[in-house]
Amino acid sequence: AGDAASFYSKSLGRRRVEVYDHAINSGLICGRNMSGQQKAPAIYNHLPAFVCSLPSLGITFECVGEINSKLKTVGVWLAKRDEETGKPVQGKTDFDRGLIYYLKDSAVVGVVCCNASECVEAARDIISQKNLIKDAAADQLRKKILLAPESWIYIKETHPFSSQEG
Repeated sequence: AGDAASFYSKSLGRRRVEVYDHAINSGLICGRNMSGQQKAPAIYNHLPAFVCSLPSLGITFECVGEINSKLKTVGVWLAKRDEETGKPVQGKTDFDRGLIYYLKDSAVVGVVCCNASECVEAARDIISQKNLIKDAAADQLRKKILLAPESWIYIKETHPFSSQEG
């Protein structure tokens, strides 16, 4: 148990992550199992998260699953709003609050929650479901975790860098 221990994740396979969340949760399961007070051993099903905070910028990232720059990403962000009318300005955002989905083999394998800590459990659920995302990934992911009304959302899709590209 602890952050040095590897574990098997049903949705992501064999994992080893050195984060506090994993150390605490795997230690609790290990301790319960070693105590012998349960009829059947508990199975570790937790998908740990890690946090990166930049207080001077007012940004906190909470990351779950596989976060890898080589994967395709889809960012779902709250759109910038017009100061006078309060209406969203289409196609623009400050990137202050949003979600970044990481896709591998057409499935969500990781999520970064930017100033959206209330979305971490939903992100774990999406990764665990292993639903395949079709060609229109942005359209499907914009509603997976509801950040705001549909008209407030801005989508940015990226494709992984390939060493074969210029």
